Amino acid sequence: MWPPGHRPALRIRIGGQWQYCVVHMRLDYADGTVGYQVDVRQPDGTVIRTYRWDPEVMRIAHGSDVDPDDHRDPEDGRS
Repeated sequence: MWPPGHRPALRIRIGGQWQYCVVHMRLDYADGTVGYQVDVRQPDGTVIRTYRWDPEVMRIAHGSDVDPDDHRDPEDGRS
């Protein structure tokens, strides 16, 4: 999980439109696929959705300037 202000973003094709989506976390599944939990803006507000990586409908918008684990407390591993 990336800390607020340092999150990467993806462009995801949703409903035929490319949408800028801020990433909360990367999910590595046992079958070797990768998912991303992202903010998705909708007319009635922002929701969090998880999408498995699909290069046909996903592009990297920008990376992060921190490792997702850098903000964790070394004592207990929590944010």
